[in-house]
Amino acid sequence: MNAGDPDPEGQRLVDEVIEYAGLDDKPVELCSGGCMSMRVYIAEKKEVATALSTALGGSSSPSGAFYVAGDDRITWLRGHLLRLTDPEEHDERLRKWSMDQLPMAWPVGYAVQEKHEDHLKAVIELAEQADELVNAGDPDPEGQRLVDEVIEYAGLDGKPVKRVLINDNTPSAIRDAVVRIEDNANYRGLSLSALARAVGDQRYGYNLTRCYTLLAHAKGYDGVLSVGRVQTPILGLVVARDRTHEGHQKQAFYIVTAVVDLPENPATDRPAMALRGFYQPGADAPLDEKGRVIDGSFAKGIVDAVKGKDASLLSVETTGSAR
Repeated sequence: MNAGDPDPEGQRLVDEVIEYAGLDDKPVELCSGGCMSMRVYIAEKKEVATALSTALGGSSSPSGAFYVAGDDRITWLRGHLLRLTDPEEHDERLRKWSMDQLPMAWPVGYAVQEKHEDHLKAVIELAEQADELVNAGDPDPEGQRLVDEVIEYAGLDGKPVKRVLINDNTPSAIRDAVVRIEDNANYRGLSLSALARAVGDQRYGYNLTRCYTLLAHAKGYDGVLSVGRVQTPILGLVVARDRTHEGHQKQAFYIVTAVVDLPENPATDRPAMALRGFYQPGADAPLDEKGRVIDGSFAKGIVDAVKGKDASLLSVETTGSAR
């Protein structure tokens, strides 16, 4: 929207910036008669909100739960202000753990995190006053979803919503990002991918935790066996490594070497020399997992078989500066 002063100079000042940025193919409305609109940016972190405000010429100190930058307001979240609802919040019967109820299925819904209730209320009250909202969450699926879920929970997804991608908190980078602002709808898929992951993790964890715990209780275990998509495989890796460490036993191994004497060769001016070679065991040799001989009698048999015998030089390979 061109909100320049209502004269040729004011019109041109805004138009030249739009043309310079290559954005003249976007719909541009003329705001005449001194109209004003309020854009509310919702950042994921307070430090991003601070940087946004200063980059847009606003204050570096918030006024309550937001910063003021001209007609714009910049607020922030504190991680997830909302949480996914639990199954018993939809069906009281699911409060009791029973194998008969598994697997559980319940609607996707949100509830307010109690510790963030006051801040969420302030963010929503500000957003309700906005003519346009801007998702300024971190440029990743989780950052996209954090802001989207608040807008949806507040029932404000009917307002115009834009998306600004901030990768750098320097003022010039932020101003460039604001110039390249997009429709938030372009990132709907990114938002839904984060939602799907969170919902999938919740259903996986809740159902399997109840299942494993109930099975364990049937065998006399007293406690909760927590299962999670990420935590359980990682815990399994830690336990497996710990058991391997505890079960480790020292194992002797043998390295068979041979010193081969090469006589002097007057024809090539080669002096006498000694070469050291290492036995390369075959697949039928008694080896450990690192390919080392672990049978002393086998190693001694190799030594006895070659000691004092002639050796044949089959090939020579030189590396680096060797000659």
